[in-house]
Amino acid sequence: MHKIKRFLGKIIKIFQYMPLLWNDEDWDFQYLLDLIEFKLKRIKKCIRQNDIIVEHEINEIEQGISKTLDAINKYNNELDLFPMLDPEELFNVERFRKRNNDRNTISMCYRFVDGKEVPECHEFYIYQAKYINRLYKWQQACWKRIWGTIKNDAQKWWD
Repeated sequence: MHKIKRFLGKIIKIFQYMPLLWNDEDWDFQYLLDLIEFKLKRIKKCIRQNDIIVEHEINEIEQGISKTLDAINKYNNELDLFPMLDPEELFNVERFRKRNNDRNTISMCYRFVDGKEVPECHEFYIYQAKYINRLYKWQQACWKRIWGTIKNDAQKWWD
């Protein structure tokens, strides 16, 4: 009976993982974070439901998992949580594609809402460069935090 129950549990687990697997692309590193997040939520739920670890250790494990989940959430929601204003919003400009003079290539350009192109010397480009540089550093800090929490706590999550 135990073997049948375990087998059926594995079949159910396959179906639970199916939406996650369906969205997998081999080139997509973001998928790795989705997979880790999914697995950590399952571990957190399992240790709480199965009552196999003493309470103070469960709390410590849940705190470690929560740190990692929080770090993943910050990385995934960078544009909402990043403290600088998006340059396109700040300067009220929009992106558009412009065919180059050689007619074979296209460039990304910006224009104000009145339709005029943003000149190359405009402060928008200075702010945009600063924004992109700081956003990249912020992303890297989040990325390091994700892996730092895993490095520090993961061996405690399941033993």
